[in-house]
Amino acid sequence: MKYLSIAFIMMVGCSSAAFADYDRKEPFARISRGQAHMIARRVAPGYVKNSDLDLRSGMLRWKVETKNRFGFDHDVFIDAMSGRILGVRADDD
Repeated sequence: MKYLSIAFIMMVGCSSAAFADYDRKEPFARISRGQAHMIARRVAPGYVKNSDLDLRSGMLRWKVETKNRFGFDHDVFIDAMSGRILGVRADDD
């Protein structure tokens, strides 16, 4: 039992370290970058400037930055596991 708990602690430590780097987070997301772009463009039409995969409050989420034809920027936050839209924010940058 002692070895089992040590192995569990090591596994948990490794899994949290795996989320430290972007390249290691993407395989855990059920929604791909391309799917996130399609979802974001439905909510905030325009072209995609950038997208990042973040771990916030224990949740993997895509942050997709879009720009429309009028020059307005939007940040669209998408749950990387379900594809649900978490929020849209007008970006002032």
